[in-house]
Amino acid sequence: MFVQHLAQEANTQTKLDRKPRRNIQYKDLANAVAHRDNLEFLQDVVPKTTPFRKIKATASATQSRLRATNTSAFGTGTGIAEAEDEDEGEREREAQGQGQGGGETESIEESAR
Repeated sequence: MFVQHLAQEANTQTKLDRKPRRNIQYKDLANAVAHRDNLEFLQDVVPKTTPFRKIKATASATQSRLRATNTSAFGTGTGIAEAEDEDEGEREREAQGQGQGGGETESIEESAR
């Protein structure tokens, strides 16, 4: 009975579209849920679709805002890059056995082989 009611509401949304169709699509269900108060509880289950272009634009705007915040919080922003470079150098030294305790781990690894 509930599925029948949902299908009827979606069919009504299909008929209200500019080009009426015979088939019910997901967007018709989402529109029915969005416009009918008695189907409001389904908004989390049947959300309206969002075009990828809009999501991408929102994400890039958020990223640029975060970059601006990080730059203003850390001055010129070079402090983060310098810290990453130091971490990279430390990892390279450890990989070559020049880091702290690096020689011991190499000998343990060689004896395990």
